[in-house]
Amino acid sequence: MVLQKIKFDVEIGDDTVGKGSVIIIAEMESHVLYNAIRLEGEQTKIVCRKDALEAIQNSSPDVILLDCGSDTICGLELLRKIKTLRVDTPVIFIAGESSMDVVANTLRTGAREIFVKPVDIFELKRVIRRFLDIKRASREKRIPFMTSITAGNDLCATSDKPPNLLRAASYIGDNLSEKITTEGLSRMANLSKYYFCRNFKKHFGTSPMKFVTLVKINKAKELLKREDLRVKEVASHAGFNNLGTFIRQFKKAEGLTPTSYKELRKKSSLK
Repeated sequence: MVLQKIKFDVEIGDDTVGKGSVIIIAEMESHVLYNAIRLEGEQTKIVCRKDALEAIQNSSPDVILLDCGSDTICGLELLRKIKTLRVDTPVIFIAGESSMDVVANTLRTGAREIFVKPVDIFELKRVIRRFLDIKRASREKRIPFMTSITAGNDLCATSDKPPNLLRAASYIGDNLSEKITTEGLSRMANLSKYYFCRNFKKHFGTSPMKFVTLVKINKAKELLKREDLRVKEVASHAGFNNLGTFIRQFKKAEGLTPTSYKELRKKSSLK
């Protein structure tokens, strides 16, 4: 078998993760696959999800790879906690499904790259190497890593989405309370409105403004889990200035009203 020929030089269970280091978070059954990610001169550590936060707290990884397995919701929750601990560390998110819901949530939560299974290991290694090179260059120039990424075309090392479009998508997720227009987003992407809309739909599967609505709905779904927020407050926090518009858009996307969604979530949590 091919796997038997792989030379394993990955550090597993060792807390010493130094400069040029990568932490891979995956369940045990995927460790053999990720052992194949070998970057010369770099250190790699593989941990299970339950040990991820402790491993990240005890080290300063340059790149984090998070394989959420089949549980995207838990994967996104772990991603949020990781970004709280290491806000400037790029996270590559491996999803088990491809959907606008997953893409929007993952970008909004802070991932710098998204792969959908099955993953091309060679492409994954290329992206990791790219992030490590950017991180190393930012150290040598003594500038913040996030600044080096967001400057010019180096927004992120992505395999299939242009940096200018990702910059626009990230802006949407970070500025839901602001008035977002196609014209403003196209200027941010340095494209005409026509080419921006065409390219955005090509890479994200929907128009820019529909993407804005989708991100707002996803934000609302998270907020509706909170018992201390009323539906009107959720609408405002999610970027909807009009309650009626929020209810209409939410029902169109989810098939039920925000109030019904909130009640359903509450009943499910009590079981």
